[in-house]
Amino acid sequence: MKKSDFPLIIMVGVFCFSISLIIIITSKFMPFLFSRSVYMCKSIMANISIQEVPHFLLGVTMSAVLLYILYVSLRFFGALYQYKKFARYIALSTKKPHSRLVSLEKKYHFLPHICVFTSQKAQAFSIGFFRRNIFLSTSLLQKLNDKEIEAVVLHEYTHIHNFDSLKLCIAFIIETMLSFIPSLKELTIFMRIDREIKADNFAVSMQKTNTHILSSLKKLLDTHVDEKPLFIPRFAASELIDARIYSLINSGVKYKKKSSFLRFALSIVSLSTLFYLALAPVHAEEININGKTSVVTCSETSPQCLAICEANASYLNKNK
Repeated sequence: MKKSDFPLIIMVGVFCFSISLIIIITSKFMPFLFSRSVYMCKSIMANISIQEVPHFLLGVTMSAVLLYILYVSLRFFGALYQYKKFARYIALSTKKPHSRLVSLEKKYHFLPHICVFTSQKAQAFSIGFFRRNIFLSTSLLQKLNDKEIEAVVLHEYTHIHNFDSLKLCIAFIIETMLSFIPSLKELTIFMRIDREIKADNFAVSMQKTNTHILSSLKKLLDTHVDEKPLFIPRFAASELIDARIYSLINSGVKYKKKSSFLRFALSIVSLSTLFYLALAPVHAEEININGKTSVVTCSETSPQCLAICEANASYLNKNK
């Protein structure tokens, strides 16, 4: 296991744990959402009482669930549309191999094909999940010298070699689906920082100096880059510049990432709530009373409780 993959492994673990709890909660409480009449079997002695579930409570619960699903869908499909639109633009703008890149591809035989696209903005990134390529803009080639271009290409090669686009896409999907656990967004940011620093270190190790990678970052600091899906590794992503420069200047000193206590606390509350609801000693089952489908619920998980409640259905029929 690579150290840079540790945040993703944590995210996948939290995702599997959370989805398991959600499935348990859904199967346990779903009957309540489709029946107004709920009969409470309070103990194994069949002490039964009827409780009418308010319409507004059912409506609010269902509306909240549907709004959350809508939010997740919009964010996910919005990112997918943005990715497809950007990929189409790149495909239409791609030019023939640039003469300045021929010697670079000969020097480093492991490099994939380097694509050049027309743009007035200095940009460099790697794109693709399985068929991955490095893309450089014509403006970037004009702005940087040969050594700086080499540093940028080596940096982007690391992203390709480590399948960073695919891993960041997985992190984005998990973070979006579990938006109620805000620490996952923080872990995604940490992932991006670690991968950018690792890519910089590879370029430095190949060139035996940090001069070229630093000078290329400096020249691109004032470049405004259009917003793209976060799972596309961009060379000059402004939100990651500080961490990268710190790591390049302070070689061997680990960059300290700042964690939000509020996000951590909210995440613990969210997971604790799911865990409590999943383990709550409540068991619900549909039952036919007076020809209508209602719900019998027990405040204990013993199957004997429901058996007694069902046996006393005639009692409920007489007293309804």
